[in-house]
Formats: sequence, structure tokens, C-alpha cells
Amino acid sequence: MDYSLIFSIIAVVLLYFAYQYLVQLESCLCAQASADGNAQSDLQMLKYTELFLIVIMVLSIVGVYSKIVRLSPLIVIIMAIAIIAVYVIVMIHVYRLYNNMPADCECAIKWPRYVLYVQWVSYTLAIVSMVIGFVFALYRGVSAGLEAMDKVENKIKKNIEKKESRRRRGRRAGRR
Repeated sequence: MDYSLIFSIIAVVLLYFAYQYLVQLESCLCAQASADGNAQSDLQMLKYTELFLIVIMVLSIVGVYSKIVRLSPLIVIIMAIAIIAVYVIVMIHVYRLYNNMPADCECAIKWPRYVLYVQWVSYTLAIVSMVIGFVFALYRGVSAGLEAMDKVENKIKKNIEKKESRRRRGRRAGRR
């Protein structure tokens, strides 16, 4: 059984519920009464990113994503950067929205908000693991590069030593 397909379908459904929750929050006055007045822009940005994530998930379920990935490594890099950017946008706006929302806001206390919380936590962990992976890969690349440079340096030293020993032998032979 293909569990990734099942998890993708569940993710699309949860993202849809989160999107619907954000649409309902737009009509909730207490949810928009934030301390800094940016609740409306946070809601709008979260709605757009949720829609983007739904489209990406549906495309991956349909299989379009796998066909695009085979086309070009550049497209893969661009898509990875876009997904990381979306992760960061969701993290920032979910944090801002819920930090500024009043605790006694009745229309905001619904179960889909936990989908946004889980998104925030999972995206934070994903970004942290990507950064750690990048640092580890960079370290391995640098250490491999240094080892390669040491090997080249040792070969150059050996060649220089061979040339010098030939010159010495030639000088000795010339003296005789």
C-alpha cells in the first residue's frame, strides 16, 4: 500500500480545513483586533500560502511534480527555494497571528487552528533540519576539499623532491 499517497490526501484535507478556518477568521472581529493591527495582512498571507500548499500537494498526488523534477535540476532548486520561502512565511504569520490574538476570542477557538500550530512546529523543525543538513554538507565538502588540497600539495612536494634528487645525482655524476 502506498502510504505517501494516503498521507498526501490527508495533508490536502487538513490544509483545506486550515484554509476554511482562515476564511472564517476574516469575519471574526476579535481575531482581527490584534495589538499591532496586522491581523488582516497575516490572514491574507496565510490564506494565499495555504492555497499554494494545497496546489503543490494536489500536483504531487497527481504526479505532475515527479515529471517536473525529472526535467531539470534548476527547477528542483527553484521549487525547493519556493517551498522553504513558503515555510518561513507560514511560520512568521502564524506566530504573529496567534501572538496578537486575544485569548478569549470565541470564534478563533476551533480545532483547525491546531493544524496551523502543527504546521508551524513541523515547518520550524524542517527549516532547522535543513540548516543543520546544509552546515553538515558544507563541513563535509570543505573537509573533503582540504583533504584533496593536502593530497595535491603532497604530490607537488614529492615531485619537487624527485627533481632535486635528480639534480643532485646529476651534479655528483658531473663531478666524477
